[in-house]
This record gives sequence, C-alpha cells and structure tokens, in this order.
Amino acid sequence: MDLELRKIQLCQLDLALEVKRICEKNNINYFLIGGTLLGAIRHGGFIPWDDDLDIGMIRSDYEKFIEICKTQLDEKFFLQTAETDKEFGFGFAKIKIKGTKFVEEITKNNSSHKGIFIDIFPFDNMPEDYVKQKKQAKNLRIIKFLLLSKCNYSSWDKNNKTKNIIMKALNYLLKPINKGLLVSKIEKIEKKYNKYKTKNIINLEGSYNYKEFMPSNCVIKPNFTKFEGYEFKIPDRPEVYLENLYNDFMKLPPIEKRGNRHGIVCIDFGLYKIRNRNKEDIKNLSFEPSCIGEKINE
Repeated sequence: MDLELRKIQLCQLDLALEVKRICEKNNINYFLIGGTLLGAIRHGGFIPWDDDLDIGMIRSDYEKFIEICKTQLDEKFFLQTAETDKEFGFGFAKIKIKGTKFVEEITKNNSSHKGIFIDIFPFDNMPEDYVKQKKQAKNLRIIKFLLLSKCNYSSWDKNNKTKNIIMKALNYLLKPINKGLLVSKIEKIEKKYNKYKTKNIINLEGSYNYKEFMPSNCVIKPNFTKFEGYEFKIPDRPEVYLENLYNDFMKLPPIEKRGNRHGIVCIDFGLYKIRNRNKEDIKNLSFEPSCIGEKINE
C-alpha cells in the first residue's frame, strides 16, 4: 500500500475515534456506512485503496451531535458545516484536522477549510412512492448544483470543461443570493418525510444518488464490528445496505478500478501526530507535503 495513503487513513481513524468518543459519552447513535462499512466487513478495516471514511446518523442524532461538537470536540479538530464555514458547499458535516491540508480536485478553487477529514451524513425518512422519490432526487440535484457553484467548487471530472464553465458562470450569477437560503432549501427537501413513519431511511447527501438506503429498523439496535482493531457500530444486517450499493459486495473489483475517488491535488500532514498507532507502526510513513502544482486557495 502507498505509505502516504496509509497515513491519511490513520489520520482519519483518529477522527473516527473522536466521533465514537463523543457519541458514546452523549448516548448518540452512529454507524459506519459506504466504503467504510464495506471495508469493515470485507477487510476488517479500510479498503486498501480507499482514501475516505464515512459515518451515518439518523437526522435527530446528527443534529444532536453537531450541537454537542461545538463544546466537546477536541481542540485539534474542526467541525465543518455550512454554518461553521461560510465557503462550505454541502448539507452534511465533516470533522477535520487543523493544521493539515487535503485538497481535492473539486475543492481546489474553493476557499473552505482544507484539512484531512471524515464525513458525517444524516439519514432521513425515505418515501415509498416512486414518483415522490424521483421528484425529491431531482429537486435536490438542482439545488445542490447551485450551492456547489455558488461556493466555487469544481466538477469531479477536471476534463469536463463544459460543466466547469457552467459552474463558474453560476458562481457569478449567484453572488447576490444568500448561501443560507440554498442550504435551508436542501434541508427542507431532505427532511420532508421525517414526520411520517417510513419503511426505509436514506442518505440524500452521499454520492450514490438514491441508492444509499436501508430498512429503518437496521439502525434501531446497531451491530458492532472491528475496524482497524477498534470496535465500531454498524447497521444491523449490513448486507442489506451493502447490496443496495455494491450488489456482490464481497467480490473484489478488477485491479484497474481499485483507486481512490477524491482526486487528491495536495496533501500536507503538518505537525499532526497520529494517536492510534505507536511510533514503530508509523516510522516509515511520509510526513512531507505532496502537491502536484495547481494553484491552491488557502
């Protein structure tokens, strides 16, 4: 494994352990999701080529967690939300390491906080009617694109010149619009069905469109599993969730598809020292900054 990637993973594990600490202290439910859950089940830790870590919470727990983080989060870390960072263009939260830099292709022109991070996603009630699902997904896609454009994000695909031109034009046109209006609109759409009892819950902030859902009862009493040697909560019957996302999830992808997805432009670990491994474990990991030359907004 690339040593730089492994150090990113261990930094992210520190962040996940901090989330675990806060949640356990305050009786907040959480669960590993996405590629992190897949890695836990299939590899016992990170997928070897993965460069992120995702945690989910039902909306009520998520909102409680965000509020508690304002006073209980370790001072070495930063809670990034649309409220705490005026240039952040998403409706979920990130926990970041202060004094580090992790610049992605999508964020290279954006001036939000750039620290090494993990993602914290809220899960909301999912309507069972297919027409309502399609309408919700379409409305969110439009408003999210406007929010990303306003905050000067780039397309994931740096070769998609047309999309990047559109986003730059929208960035100019949306300057008079208050960012809070777009964020509020997104939250209203996502939380629309939370007052109803539904069969499934869904992560509407993730990158899997309308595929990242599972039965509501999978998170009432979560399971536990080892992730990198530490015990974390996961959804009950995780295979149900993983099959929605990956189909035959225990099958390894072909070698040519085993890459991280964030398109890292620059990584700098600063003075941060990993907490979850001893010196012998990390002595060979690179501490030098690594950038590929693009101009980065600090």
